[in-house]
Amino acid sequence: MAALKQIFSSMRTFTIIWFGQLISTIGSSLTGFALGVWIYEQTGSPTLFAISLFVYFVPRVILSPFAGVLADRLDRRIVMLTSDAVAALATLTIAVLFFSDNLLIWHVYVANVFFAIANTLQWPAYSAATTLLVPKEHLGRAGGMTQVGEAISSLIAPAVAGILY
Repeated sequence: MAALKQIFSSMRTFTIIWFGQLISTIGSSLTGFALGVWIYEQTGSPTLFAISLFVYFVPRVILSPFAGVLADRLDRRIVMLTSDAVAALATLTIAVLFFSDNLLIWHVYVANVFFAIANTLQWPAYSAATTLLVPKEHLGRAGGMTQVGEAISSLIAPAVAGILY
């Protein structure tokens, strides 16, 4: 028990950030699923649904080679906070448009571009920050927590989205 307490205290900051990223990732996955379902329900068009996926993945492909460089050159905290803020603002904008009955397909496409940019820049900053936040002897544990967090969000988000739908 004392060993576990020592590990947690030496990884406290990382654990808090990890949990926040877990919640953020689950929320982003739920939003992406919901927007895809909404497009398909509104239009019945698999093509328009596929376009929403396309506009999400193209910015990721274009930005990925530069994301690591940006994460190394800029303050990682600022990159992570800005990425989360951009994704949150895009989600809030979509929610306001949806609840005011003003949401259009192209709004989803624009939001997907912002989601893609935020997610693409966030990951390298988060990965690089991990090595700065975690003592060397706990890097393996932190890497495992990161992988488990991704797996949890990949498993939980579709299940929760299905239940909510």
